[in-house]
Amino acid sequence: NSLFHHILPGGVVRNLTIAESCSMKTGIPVEQECYVGFIANINNGLIENCVNKGDIVHKSPYSAADIYVGGITGSNRGLILKCRNYGTVTSSCVETSPDKTVMMNIGGIAGGAYNRTESKSSVTLCENFGNISYTGDVPRVFAGGVIGMCWKTSVKYCVNRGTLKISTNPCGSRGEHSDHVGGVAGHMRFDMVGCDNFGDVFVEGVHSSYVGGVLGVNRSGRSVVDCMNYGKVTLSSEITSCLGGILGFSDHPVHVGHCDNFGEIVYN
Repeated sequence: NSLFHHILPGGVVRNLTIAESCSMKTGIPVEQECYVGFIANINNGLIENCVNKGDIVHKSPYSAADIYVGGITGSNRGLILKCRNYGTVTSSCVETSPDKTVMMNIGGIAGGAYNRTESKSSVTLCENFGNISYTGDVPRVFAGGVIGMCWKTSVKYCVNRGTLKISTNPCGSRGEHSDHVGGVAGHMRFDMVGCDNFGDVFVEGVHSSYVGGVLGVNRSGRSVVDCMNYGKVTLSSEITSCLGGILGFSDHPVHVGHCDNFGEIVYN
């Protein structure tokens, strides 16, 4: 499992490399929130200049609570600076509880950052080279090349070079499920600055999907500035969805400035 379960506020992990000969496999039913990352399951401190080259495979036969899977950390509530991930990050969940709020959070650097997040949390100057994939029926999916779900976390000067493949097949009502997927981040309520995506993004299934070459969803009208997408973005969905070269969807006015899309955008 992770080298550290929980890096507390004030804690520092620096200049650490996980060799490519290492691998992590987890496969237990999830009754409580599940956090999976090679350096730390949960980070409330500082992770700086760390590298992961090991592959992560997460499989849950059943989930009744949120799942966070990332190459460096599962849940980031502090600072991640100058880190790189080269390992593949793979997750699948066969069955979930009837609770439609259960979330799957997956990313190359961090799976996500949700409620219990430090006010100055950030992922800065990080790079992902590993491929990211998820398949299953968790009602809400947040996936990004760098980070899946951001709450109070800013994402600055990060790059994704890995491919993302998200495949969903829910057992319940289609209208109650959603995918938030971006080449860099899946869902944000904070600012994104100077981030680039070079990896292809592919999303398929019967969820309502919000997919962007850089960012899937912006929920609070913040800024997306100086970002580029070079990857091909493909969405195959049976119901109404949103797709964009930079940003997939926003329900608030958002400032998108000095951004360019060079990737092919395909909706099937």
